[in-house]
Amino acid sequence: MSNFTINPRRFQLLCAPLLTFLNAAILGQRSDWHTRKFSARQHLLLTLFAHFVHAPSANALLEELNEVAGPNRERNLRQMLGFEGLEVGTDQPLLLNQSSFSRANAHRSYRLWRYCFGKLWQIAKPQCQSRHLAGLGQLVAVDGSLFDCLGRMMWAAYSTTSHKVRGHFFFDLDGLPDKLVLTDGKGSERQILREHLRPNVTFIFDRGYNDYALFAYATKIGAFFVTRPLKNAVFELVLEQVVTPSQMQKGIVCDQNISVEADGKVTILRKVSFKDIGENEWCYLTNRFDLDPLTIVHLYQYRWQIELFFWWIKRHLQLRHWYSECENGVLIQLYAALIAFLLLKLYSLNCGKAEFRQMHIDFVRWCQRHLFEPVQSPDIWAYLYLLNCNSTNVCT
Repeated sequence: MSNFTINPRRFQLLCAPLLTFLNAAILGQRSDWHTRKFSARQHLLLTLFAHFVHAPSANALLEELNEVAGPNRERNLRQMLGFEGLEVGTDQPLLLNQSSFSRANAHRSYRLWRYCFGKLWQIAKPQCQSRHLAGLGQLVAVDGSLFDCLGRMMWAAYSTTSHKVRGHFFFDLDGLPDKLVLTDGKGSERQILREHLRPNVTFIFDRGYNDYALFAYATKIGAFFVTRPLKNAVFELVLEQVVTPSQMQKGIVCDQNISVEADGKVTILRKVSFKDIGENEWCYLTNRFDLDPLTIVHLYQYRWQIELFFWWIKRHLQLRHWYSECENGVLIQLYAALIAFLLLKLYSLNCGKAEFRQMHIDFVRWCQRHLFEPVQSPDIWAYLYLLNCNSTNVCT
């Protein structure tokens, strides 16, 4: 795959946005230091291929990579990844064994994958601006998700009978994953959120993050949030805002300023109550006083997007089986999943087929079936042109 304009495949077209900066990223991250036969480029692309085809295990993935194809065979992963060399001093084809793959996952830093994810995010962001959320600033949903681990992965402690890791995901409500933090299964979601709060960004999270000290800290640094209070929340009413008849017709029950106390310090928050068509009443807490109360309700409802994101990546990408048992290898696989998601997102937005824009299961299956399909060079340049028209960062 040294020159992907010669006999390119669909997989290479999917990876085209990544290939525009991959070599520079590898050089900048020094990811090929002391590499002999399994380069960082081949490693990263192989991890993406594993997600696209949902490879059930590392052994199955390596079996396909090591299979030497005949001259008329279309499905040739070795050629597609540029892994067609010979063993040193022999005329035998170069093979990658399980130990070499495991060693690469353990010792080649996940930071290359993280860097590539960040660069792709910059390319995708301008194309995913939501008109429904325009004018509200950056909105980020936050939640954690548990992933099962093997019993011998001792670093992923969760309980006496199970091992899990927790991925703490920050999801931009324009439809893109924004950040990932990995901890063991017992990692504190509140602490991770506290460490990654940013000024002028509105974070939306569920009741599990309720902590008055966290709310006070967010307000202090200029970060915003929308959440739901616990049922036993203790607060003091400060001011009852006027609810207009129009707001009442739309379900707003009350709009109040309240005070909460943590560590001896008082913080003023806003509490909005809403009644749905089933007469169920819901309460919301926020430190945004500039928005209409109904907008606060709608913002929290958008939090469901991160749950849909969890469902999508766990169903369509390979996150049920770890190819490596070390923390670095798990991070590589998780970041490869995020990169694969962004590549599919970009392709679905720019491929010209309206039925693919929502990234439904039919689109994913179509990509899996046609990964090895030859494509014409003009298609590649047309795709890159569309990307370049929508982003100034595609060639940086």
